[in-house]
Formats: sequence, structure tokens, C-alpha cells
Amino acid sequence: MVFNTKVQSATFNIYNKDSGNSYTVIKWQDYWHCDCKSYLFCVEPKSCKHIDEVRDVMFDLIPYVEEDDDE
Repeated sequence: MVFNTKVQSATFNIYNKDSGNSYTVIKWQDYWHCDCKSYLFCVEPKSCKHIDEVRDVMFDLIPYVEEDDDE
């Protein structure tokens, strides 16, 4: 049985133990935001390595299954 799950909103704290820096990644519907400098100064599409890291972990925990239109 496959469940269709979608995370609507979440807040993640990313901590870099090497630098001691901490960043906040926010997901709201289909919008992503990070408070790091890379995100703030990035041109479209807005993203950064912290958002990519959170997305990778989320998709590992909550598998995404595309619906087949043929059925």
C-alpha cells in the first residue's frame, strides 16, 4: 500500500560542527528559505546546500512516488 504524503510546512536547524555556524531552513508549501549568505545572495532559482541537504533527508524519510496517469 502506498500513501501519498506531502509535508506542508517545517523548520529545520542545520548545524555545522566544523565552523560552529547554525542555519535555519524553512519549508512552507512549495517555498523554501534559508538564512545563510549563499541563499540570500543567490539569483534564481533560489537554493543553497542547506536546502539541498534537508530535501535529501526528507525524501529518504518520506519516499515520493509519482502517480501513473495510465491507470
